[in-house]
Amino acid sequence: MNQKRIIYIRKNSDSVEIAAIEDGIFSEYLVEKEGIIPEGAVIIGKVREYAASLNAYFVDAGEGPGAYLPEKHAGGTALKPGAVLPFIV
Repeated sequence: MNQKRIIYIRKNSDSVEIAAIEDGIFSEYLVEKEGIIPEGAVIIGKVREYAASLNAYFVDAGEGPGAYLPEKHAGGTALKPGAVLPFIV
């Protein structure tokens, strides 16, 4: 059986609203405020620098001061400044 899914998106000055309708039944409604990244979101970051004294990387996540990534959580690979990697907020 094929499900019909319709997604409506409305952008306001400070938020984005998303509604989903499946087989004619309202199923989901999400609101994302502008400039706020929801917890659990996967975003792409760029390695800014490696701090040897901390054994950690500082990653530019696009907003704020950046993220701290301990070397042991970098997947066993030495990352260079400018390297791009996904991570969960």
